[in-house]
Amino acid sequence: AIENKKAYLNMGIQWFDWKKLTVYKLQQMPSALGGNATLKYVVRPELQSGSGPWTNEEYIISLETPYFKIDNEEVAIFLTEALKDTRFFDLVREALGKSDGRLAWLQLVGHAESKALSQQRKEKIIHEIECHRYEGTYNGFHKFISEMKYYFSLAEQLGDDYDFEEAEKKSMFLRQIYKCDASVMALLPKLESDDSFDFEQCIEKVSNAIVNKYEQRREKYKRKWESI
Repeated sequence: AIENKKAYLNMGIQWFDWKKLTVYKLQQMPSALGGNATLKYVVRPELQSGSGPWTNEEYIISLETPYFKIDNEEVAIFLTEALKDTRFFDLVREALGKSDGRLAWLQLVGHAESKALSQQRKEKIIHEIECHRYEGTYNGFHKFISEMKYYFSLAEQLGDDYDFEEAEKKSMFLRQIYKCDASVMALLPKLESDDSFDFEQCIEKVSNAIVNKYEQRREKYKRKWESI
């Protein structure tokens, strides 16, 4: 039932599932037109698609008849019940107050679709970051940092609601460092627990530790060869 899916909207990450379920539910509700017509045509997109879940027959039905007025009110009642406990209700409150189910639906789609797509992009960015690791090579660190900052900039472009906070950047950066020298790895939890270090400062600390380690190693090999 739709009522059991309200959590989808409150979570803000399952809009497309909720939308599909809602359209299916409306397809089970008869239209005042009679015959095989259902309320589904009331929430059809503005432009005719004639494909996928939207048939040409659903676009043939006029939105200018007395039957549409009845159906539109029924959709408004349905959406009021489906949305009243979600964070989207205020967005469509005025349209539902006028019993305009179609307007409420189009407003909801316009808002939620954009939010859901942005959330999907944010999740993809997180996945890319989690697949992106630094594993101890000297020349690879700067490339690693450049790519991390690139992914963070993509999230920033999605808007303030999807940008990473400074603490998130710092934590994600530190978690993606693997297989470094023991002294470098020992530094990571110290930086993680010290709130006085932000993302850029952590980069500097880790970078210096890596450089120092390679300088020590280079000096060691230099002395070894000189002693031969």
